[in-house]
Formats: sequence, C-alpha cells, structure tokens
Amino acid sequence: MTRIKEKLAYLMGLAEGLELKQESKEGKIFNAVVEVLEEMADTMDDLSEEQQDMEKYLEALDMDLGELEAEIYEEEDEFAAEDEFFDEETDNYLEIECPNCHDIVCLEENIFKDGDLIEVTCPNCNEVVYRTHDHFCPECEAEEND
Repeated sequence: MTRIKEKLAYLMGLAEGLELKQESKEGKIFNAVVEVLEEMADTMDDLSEEQQDMEKYLEALDMDLGELEAEIYEEEDEFAAEDEFFDEETDNYLEIECPNCHDIVCLEENIFKDGDLIEVTCPNCNEVVYRTHDHFCPECEAEEND
C-alpha cells in the first residue's frame, strides 16, 4: 500500500509543478481525480489491515480446531478399542437383567473361575444384580470341593 501512496504523492507533486489553477477546468478535474485516488488508497489500506487481522484470526481458529480434532479422534480411538474388545467374542459374556431398572449388565464368564465372593451392581441404578453366593456356579462349587 505504501507504494500506491508514494505514487499518489508523486502525482500530486507533478500537479503542483504544473501550476494548474484550481479554478480552471483542468485543475478541478485533476483535484477531483486525486481526491478519489486518495480515498481509494485509504480504503485499500483499511482492507489490508482487516485482511491481516482476519488471517491471524483464521490461524488461531485453525490451531484450536486442530486441538479439538486431536482430542475427538483420540477419544474415538479409545472407544473403538473398547468396542473391538467387546465385539471380538460375545460368547464369553453373561448377560443379567437388573431387577430394578431392567438394564442389561454384561459379566465376563471367567470371573466365576476364581471362586471369590463377587457382588456386581448395575451401573445405571447401583442395584445389586449378582452375588456369587446367591447363584449356583458349578465351576465355583467344584473348585471349593478340591
């Protein structure tokens, strides 16, 4: 933009050197053209500043968006890994319906092999849905007798 203003100042200097009278037809036209050019140069300066501000703002938005994408995709990857874990072999799970809220609670069958006292609560309503001493587990019974 400074180059345009420099050229405009040069043009104004030429006009002064010609010693055009401002009351003459040529002087009036020349002064009007110079005024329009000055306004255009000022407008272009304003637009340039606004564009620079907009570029800074877009860079900041791009950085924020990149951080959000990283967080979202990281969470999706975690969920995908959990889904893969549960989808691999659904036969190894025992489904129990909660007597209170009727939500389905999935238990891994291998928890019965330890013979320990187990109490499982519903994640939805915290109602106890399973206790090992309430249910007969043949594998647990066989281990206790050994």
